[in-house]
Amino acid sequence: LCQHLLQPLLEALDKRWRGQYGAALERVLFQSWLRSKLATRIYFNNRQQSGRPLLIASLDEEAFSPGLWLTAWLVSSTDCPVELLEWPVPLNELNLAVERVWPRGLLLYASHCLSAGCLQRHLPRLLEQSAAPLLIAGPAVHIHAPELRQHRGLLLADCPFDALQQLNNAGLLP
Repeated sequence: LCQHLLQPLLEALDKRWRGQYGAALERVLFQSWLRSKLATRIYFNNRQQSGRPLLIASLDEEAFSPGLWLTAWLVSSTDCPVELLEWPVPLNELNLAVERVWPRGLLLYASHCLSAGCLQRHLPRLLEQSAAPLLIAGPAVHIHAPELRQHRGLLLADCPFDALQQLNNAGLLP
């Protein structure tokens, strides 16, 4: 469903919405509908699961990131509870979330370029201090691949399916 329907649909809609009158309204309506459907599935999946959640945090500034929500939905569909931070939280504060939620892992989702401060100061500090395994997912992984590959122990995935595979390979999914 995700690979053969949702991903191609999102790509086609993204192309359609470029420069078209009314595209902003159509995008907001569609994304609101999609978010509510994915959030409902995640909610019901979480109610049926126990154990430590996977903490998923957005590094995007947008109100809705389809890749973030698709990743959360895919993970929750594997009998792994998900705790989702949809709005951006400063990287230097994510250790507080790790301490309070005590997740099995931390997945950071980024659709766009990461700042130099994020890559050079905050990410290394988070890797050093975090008690949870760390994965970065999203198109930013492709953009910053050389810099990100320098960090030992950091898992990388450029799409929701790769994130699911990396989490599974690392033993972070049930």
